Amino acid sequence: MLAGVESTRIIRGNISDLPSALDVVFDDSASMPSVAPTHILALSTPTQPDKSTLFLIHQLPFAANCSAFPDLPSSTTATPAGNRSTTATLPVIRASLPSIDAFPLFQMYLYVKDPEALRVTFLPPGWAHSIDTIMHSAVLIKGFWSNACAFGTLDDELFDIVDDCWAEVLHMLDGASR
Repeated sequence: MLAGVESTRIIRGNISDLPSALDVVFDDSASMPSVAPTHILALSTPTQPDKSTLFLIHQLPFAANCSAFPDLPSSTTATPAGNRSTTATLPVIRASLPSIDAFPLFQMYLYVKDPEALRVTFLPPGWAHSIDTIMHSAVLIKGFWSNACAFGTLDDELFDIVDDCWAEVLHMLDGASR
């Protein structure tokens, strides 16, 4: 599925208002129905409700893992026949999240469900090198957690990783402040 997201481009014309659907173009490898994105998520934040960032998504990972995810309209790429052309029109879904910056990591986790990769992304080698790098990890973890809560994510392992990494960040911040 991630390959489908990475090889799909949104065709944007002169859009003053966000439409209910947008055209996309698939690379040859992404026109397979099993990987074609099904929707475009237009994310804004509560502090900037008029500014949206667009993300290509697949319905299944979000529907299966997020109890508060918005209802999605049907999409031609989600049908058994899929989309066999190099273009499609995908529905645009508007949503507000606390952290747009943390959304790509949240999406990646829902797709691959790799807790150790999530832990390493939160706390990469050298993450506690300076107060700036510690704060970067803190902001990422908090944004990820806020997004998971906002979408009603049902995944104990995800929250265990978040709790462990948050505790480590707090420990390092405590040590840095002494």
